[in-house]
Amino acid sequence: VAIKPASAYGGEGIVLVRGRRGDMFLVNGHVETREHVLKHIQRIVDGEFHDGRPDVAILEELLDPDPRLKPLTPEGAADVRIVCLLGHPVMAMARFPTKLSRGRANLHAGAMGAGIDLSSGRLTSAVWNGVRVDVHPDTGVRIEGFLIPQWRDILEIASEAQVASGLGFAGVDIVLDARHGPVVLEINR
Repeated sequence: VAIKPASAYGGEGIVLVRGRRGDMFLVNGHVETREHVLKHIQRIVDGEFHDGRPDVAILEELLDPDPRLKPLTPEGAADVRIVCLLGHPVMAMARFPTKLSRGRANLHAGAMGAGIDLSSGRLTSAVWNGVRVDVHPDTGVRIEGFLIPQWRDILEIASEAQVASGLGFAGVDIVLDARHGPVVLEINR
């Protein structure tokens, strides 16, 4: 399960619980007690990740990143942001975690951002830490031309999500899950 603050941004406060060993939980790659997990949820509710204002903890299914993105995602999960206007995709980018970003797809934390050609779903160019790069900094895989799997499905889902949100203009964040295919993570106004 993924435990997230409802109002935080940039991946702050997210913990990933990948399993259980007796009374212990496998959290973000190490073993923690039940009390530790509950204390983290309390920190979320107390607003530690929302400028001290009370918040809500969201528990979501833990997604399993599609292995076809593994060459550009050595750890964590990549996401795709499709900006849609009135039901039409107008631009897109992908965010790929790096070792520096500790597996998070947040650009300010050190993830790599790459532009996507809307018509083909192929990556065009990328930036990492404010510098244009041709290869993923951890894997060395070439970026330009890399095809995002299920691209047409991703565009369709993003467009439908933007319309369903009631926002005329929105950025739709999608993760490609190994079991479910494209999954909407959030809709940003």
